[in-house]
Formats: sequence, C-alpha cells, structure tokens
Amino acid sequence: MKVIWSDKALLRKEAIEDYIFEYFGLEAFVRYQAAVNKWVDSLQVSPYIGVMEPLLDCSKREYRSFVVAGLSKGIYCVENDVIMIVDWWDTRRGIPTLLREQI
Repeated sequence: MKVIWSDKALLRKEAIEDYIFEYFGLEAFVRYQAAVNKWVDSLQVSPYIGVMEPLLDCSKREYRSFVVAGLSKGIYCVENDVIMIVDWWDTRRGIPTLLREQI
C-alpha cells in the first residue's frame, strides 16, 4: 500500500525531530527516525495494525493510531489502497490540547 503524509503531519514530525536533535543529539535523532521508518514499513504491510483512535471516535472517518518511540503518535486512515498519515501528535502534550486541534 502507498503511504501519504499530510503537510500537517510532516511539519509536526519535523518539529519533534528538531527537538530531539537539539536536546538529545544526533544519535537519538537517528534512532527516532529509524523507529518512524520501521513503523511506516509495518503499516504498509499491515495497515490495520494500529488501534482505533478513541479521541477521534466521533469522526466520520475511521482513524487509527500507533505510538512511535514513546514520543509521538501517528494518526492515520486507510482509504482504498492508500494509507494517509493525517497527523503526528507529540505525546508529551495533554489530551485537552490534542482535542482542540482535532483533525
């Protein structure tokens, strides 16, 4: 299956990567990127591997999520033969903040 990242998801992922690089260094940055790539590879093989996202269960679409490296949560949906990563949440942020920025 093809994986497509929304602009919003890419920007948020890059912000987390910038933070990791700045505060934890190159090695942590590379480990995080490897974890993200592994997650995307797994998703392509098994698109329904993620759990139904309970914070978005009232949406019209069926959103799933997957925690990556304990630092972020990828939010995605599957439509036809495409996996769309629609958002990338920083898990250090509180639930009220995430709900205000709901997809």
